[in-house]
Amino acid sequence: MMRVTIVAAHLMSCLSNQRTVYMDEGQSSAETHESRMMDKGKSISEGKSSMETHASRILDMMVLESDDKSELDGMTNLCKYYKMLEFEDEKVLGEMTAENLRMYYKFRRELLEMEASFREVREQNEKDDLRWEQDKKEVLRCCRTDLTPFSPQDEVEEEEEEEVTEFTKSDKEEMEMEDRLFSGKRKDWESAWGCCGDFEDSTVLSPMHFTHCTPGLIPYAARSVSTLQIYSLKIVGTDGKLKLPLHVYGVVAARDAVDYNRNILFSRRREDCQKLTPEDPFLHLTGPSRAIVAVDHVDFEVQLKVKGATRSSDRALISRCFTYSGGCHEGLDTAIFSNCFCKVELSLERLTKTVQATILSVRVVEGGPWPFEYGGRIVCSSSPQEVMDSLARQVVLVNSRCSDDGEMPMGTDGYLALSRHVVSVELEESLQFVIQAYSQSGDAIARQGRVKFRPEYCNVSRGICEIGDSMVEINVAWSKLVTKKMDILLEGHVLMVLVRWMLWTTVPVTQIYLFVPCMWFVKLQNLY
Repeated sequence: MMRVTIVAAHLMSCLSNQRTVYMDEGQSSAETHESRMMDKGKSISEGKSSMETHASRILDMMVLESDDKSELDGMTNLCKYYKMLEFEDEKVLGEMTAENLRMYYKFRRELLEMEASFREVREQNEKDDLRWEQDKKEVLRCCRTDLTPFSPQDEVEEEEEEEVTEFTKSDKEEMEMEDRLFSGKRKDWESAWGCCGDFEDSTVLSPMHFTHCTPGLIPYAARSVSTLQIYSLKIVGTDGKLKLPLHVYGVVAARDAVDYNRNILFSRRREDCQKLTPEDPFLHLTGPSRAIVAVDHVDFEVQLKVKGATRSSDRALISRCFTYSGGCHEGLDTAIFSNCFCKVELSLERLTKTVQATILSVRVVEGGPWPFEYGGRIVCSSSPQEVMDSLARQVVLVNSRCSDDGEMPMGTDGYLALSRHVVSVELEESLQFVIQAYSQSGDAIARQGRVKFRPEYCNVSRGICEIGDSMVEINVAWSKLVTKKMDILLEGHVLMVLVRWMLWTTVPVTQIYLFVPCMWFVKLQNLY
């Protein structure tokens, strides 16, 4: 109704311009109306007023009828009035002057344009209504809560029919209990460590916090302590209930006593899910973002989902928390998270007296052939055994088989894009890199090279690895560890507080030395 009224107002505006011409000739609309009622066969100017008055009457009828009918009837009424106008104008068409004919055809053209506009509006409204109904159905479907991780009935028809996982009533109850336990773990964390941020906040501590330091002048907060080395994370089905392949997304993280925030090991959104296959059931890890300090216990969290055809058909895979104490256990270990559908095997190792190494860059030096024509991988290890003899102790930095196109991910100037950057290295051992280039078949290793780095407390090391006729340059940043975030927050503020206190209390400069032993005593207490 509103659109019809606007169109009527537009027509009245067009006719007002024509009325101005008639007024210039000394005739008002009222006089023209009276002349038309007395004699229809008078002068041509009276014929012009007749057409104007007739159009105005039709517009008045359109506005009146649009008030009583719906908006969609506007175009129908417009077509009806256009036909009435065309039929009546045929009688007086021969009596019009050239100016009148020009105005007549202009009015007719505008009427046709408005008719087409009405038709477009109506079609667009029909499309919007249909889209709104579809969106409403989708929202209602998403709002339904389905606690069953694997439902045998799927409302959406998928292009590829997947095998449905069987479940029992006990399985459903176990998944419900698992969700409640995870929610309870979250509430416990928020009550104990809510001051450290939000439950889902990630750690912001840099793995290169002490890289810039001068050897021999490293701050007291820098430590060489026990850490956890993460090697791999494997998804295994339980009692044949897990059917591969699956598209998995979610978060796997660790929490240590440094800041009690998440240290992300694996994180993928639904739009970037990973496909697990029987040949490759391992999650492609991207973390940790810094070394995982294992002085105290370490908490692990696993929240994984299986992607369905739509978001409403996604299913929970596992939601578990696990505390790894480790104790004095050294060597390769496996942490297991399991439920009624799957088992997550986290391969790790507790290393003693370590520093953290950040692989800054791996670059193929210009001048030689490209060694990764058929793909390759780069791994590192801090164990004394050779990498090829200790496959379980490899930290995979990049592997072309994990990429979608099977090619080595790279940037510009020969730099390779690594998926992981931070590893822990024992001071008594070395950090060894192994660079492998695959053969054309992809099943064998055509060429490989090795290079070793001696661990440092700080600064940056550079090494060159020869692989065939090519040279690969590796840059590694070294840093000691932060064991308590509060230590580095206080660092740099103690002296400033003392200076401000002296200025406010007018304490002599010589008396500041009285506070230095106390300050170092407090530091030693924090260390031990």
